[in-house]
Amino acid sequence: MEARFAVQLRVQNHSDAPLEYDGVALDLDLRGTSFASGVSNQRGAIPRFGETVIMVPVTVPATAIIRHVFGLATGDRTRVDYRVTGQLGGPAFASGRRFDSKGEITLPVMPPENAR
Repeated sequence: MEARFAVQLRVQNHSDAPLEYDGVALDLDLRGTSFASGVSNQRGAIPRFGETVIMVPVTVPATAIIRHVFGLATGDRTRVDYRVTGQLGGPAFASGRRFDSKGEITLPVMPPENAR
């Protein structure tokens, strides 16, 4: 069993030249452990000093879902650290560009059982 999601990856180009890419790969970690991964064969170019959103389908194994649900039930239920790493493939024989981003997601607080 597994779940499939579409991740919207916003990529910014801080360069004075367009950034061409051919393929995207990413890994998503939650709370320091692997959660999802995916690839896409999309190609395109990010304009100079511009940005674009690339849609990447990812797969989440059932074991990862269970592990993270259990972690939320037994630990801090309001904050989740994440890290997204991956690569934009380069055109032709170029090696492409790696990316690495991390942050924290604040989840809404559930009301107590007797307050519902």
